[in-house]
Amino acid sequence: MKITKLSNDLSPLSKGLRFAIDGEGENLGGKIVEIIDTAKDEVVATQQLPKTTYTEVNIAPYVVQLDHRTPSTSFQAGIRDAAVRSYHLRCEGIESEHISVSVNRCDIELPMVLTSMPLVRKMGASEHDEVVVMCNPGDEITALITANDSDELFLNHTTESGVAIINFSISDFSSDVKALDVEISCNGTIIENLHYDIVPLYRGATRVAWVAEDGAIERYTFPTSQRSQSSVKCAHLNTREGIFAVEGESKKSISLRSRYEPQATVEQLAKIASSERVWIESEGRIQSVEVVSDALEFNLFNEPSSIVIELCVEREEVAI
Repeated sequence: MKITKLSNDLSPLSKGLRFAIDGEGENLGGKIVEIIDTAKDEVVATQQLPKTTYTEVNIAPYVVQLDHRTPSTSFQAGIRDAAVRSYHLRCEGIESEHISVSVNRCDIELPMVLTSMPLVRKMGASEHDEVVVMCNPGDEITALITANDSDELFLNHTTESGVAIINFSISDFSSDVKALDVEISCNGTIIENLHYDIVPLYRGATRVAWVAEDGAIERYTFPTSQRSQSSVKCAHLNTREGIFAVEGESKKSISLRSRYEPQATVEQLAKIASSERVWIESEGRIQSVEVVSDALEFNLFNEPSSIVIELCVEREEVAI
């Protein structure tokens, strides 16, 4: 019997994580294959093989999606390893190679920076950002962050997992910095350049973070809060003794409007509404919120130029 890994490491779960089991002429029917969490040496699932001499097993349904990651609240610059899980198969005492999975939800070409937002961005003077780099285990990741006044910050890290998170903030530089350029390299080769324009933050500005389609955590600061509203709903029961409230729900929501942005930026902001996890960041703390609605605004050329999203920031249900 031979077990062969068909999918690449760091493949997205949506594409499947496949192994081939070849009986080499022997009938596999009735044999049990174990799906094992490699780090824990723990069996997470088993499958009974069909009556055939060759079959393929997709373990993706039994793999834990690493979607519990939350935005970093650290303002300290640095590079650290991101979470990676490894799994392998065992059948009749024969074990396969392991396959690794991480936060990405798209196909990747190593090395690369995992991001869907445009590479030219805005950030406030009291804010920070994080960037995910996908590479091979043992690769050296470096980030050269250069301010417009030529002040520089150099970060480097040798990753064990093959997935690294670069964290940096404006607080690493002088208060009058107007722009940052971030040059990200892998083993000495530049793989991405990001540019940040530093913008003033006014009262009502709201920093929003969300899990993007590709699995990265993205951020954007909505410059103003348009309005705040509260609503209360009650369910009533009509009885002989009268009408009684039996259940109540109250919620508070805020409406945020983006700047007039390039079309590529607005299109990515529109995807906040479909993200399963959205947060508001404030003073180093994060708060999970729910997107209630969103609306695009278009320019004279019928291109999206800004977006308004409504976020539910408090919800309480009470049984009376």
